[in-house]
Amino acid sequence: MSQTPPERDRSTRRNAIAGVAFLVVLLAFLTWTAVDTLNRANERDRVISSVHLVAAAIATFVHDTGHWPSSVEELAKVGPISIGPYTWPADRAEVLPRVAVDYDVKLSDVVKTTKDRFRAVRPADPKQESVSTKNAFDRILPVVRAAVDADPMMPR
Repeated sequence: MSQTPPERDRSTRRNAIAGVAFLVVLLAFLTWTAVDTLNRANERDRVISSVHLVAAAIATFVHDTGHWPSSVEELAKVGPISIGPYTWPADRAEVLPRVAVDYDVKLSDVVKTTKDRFRAVRPADPKQESVSTKNAFDRILPVVRAAVDADPMMPR
């Protein structure tokens, strides 16, 4: 049975409204997806900068003192050091939640570990684990080796 003109107009109007509603929902979903992706990418960049900054602070601390820092308060004595958008120690409140630091590490342990097993400085969120941990190791290891080599009492 064919539709009468008023029914056809209503049907066309309903289809148009449904089409517009679908496009609005699709546009909202795509916008949310894009914003979420950008936020995750920005957080990843902040984590990488944070790990690099803490690694640089530890390398400076080891260079200056000849031992691994035993606390964040001790580590906060070095600086200022700037990497990416952050400066150590001024931005440590924003940096430290993104970085896990093992303050019980011995320099001799760092020298003996490999890049793949290094865990003394790493992203606090395991999902953010990346090459930043390996880069932290590369930044810290030469300074640690020099400190170990300079101290004849250091266990090997």
